[in-house]
Amino acid sequence: MPDDSTPRSRRALLAAAAGGAAALAAQAALPLTAMAADPNDVVLGADNSTTTPTTVTNTTDGGTAFAGAGTGEGYGLQGTSTGGAGSFAWSIAAPDWWDPAFGAYTGAFGYSPTFPDPDFAATGVWATARTSAFSDLAASGWLARAASA
Repeated sequence: MPDDSTPRSRRALLAAAAGGAAALAAQAALPLTAMAADPNDVVLGADNSTTTPTTVTNTTDGGTAFAGAGTGEGYGLQGTSTGGAGSFAWSIAAPDWWDPAFGAYTGAFGYSPTFPDPDFAATGVWATARTSAFSDLAASGWLARAASA
């Protein structure tokens, strides 16, 4: 390598020092290591086994916390249980008398406490269905049982 003894100007030295400082500042702003995915994240298309419930909370007023959409003959939401209800839902507050064993052999259970306005009914599960194509048959949304408070 040839020995270059050409003198450098003060402006060239200041520019080199400023460039080095800028490179150091840029490096300090970046993380030292790459951020890896959390191994506890829910993985799409995989069985995500857990020993505690996974909760999704949307803090936007009026926002939906979880939505599922199926295509074709797929389900928008599927719930199963080996001993309790396949789906357990409530409005306002969960029933304090509920025992998961009550839900055995129940596809869906819904609960709502008494509506504060006596002119309206509280509804644990609301379902509607159009009548069938045959006029002597009626379609049923749900088979329901009313219980007094």
